[in-house]
Amino acid sequence: MQAVDLEADLFPGKAAAGWQMGDNLAEHYGRLSNAEEVVYQPGFHLNDAIDRNTGILVVRNSFPLGLLNRR
Repeated sequence: MQAVDLEADLFPGKAAAGWQMGDNLAEHYGRLSNAEEVVYQPGFHLNDAIDRNTGILVVRNSFPLGLLNRR
């Protein structure tokens, strides 16, 4: 299994950081076993979570229902 490489080339719609689009996260359990998981909800400060994270951050519910339709 390839490690996360934040210096790897970015191929829009294909790959980033050593991950291929369409990769099944369940197949990468070893890579994610120490990841911090957060839920994006009203009042949650994503920038703070990113700043204090030192590894992989999994953000659940990153596009809450209706958020994309707000103007």
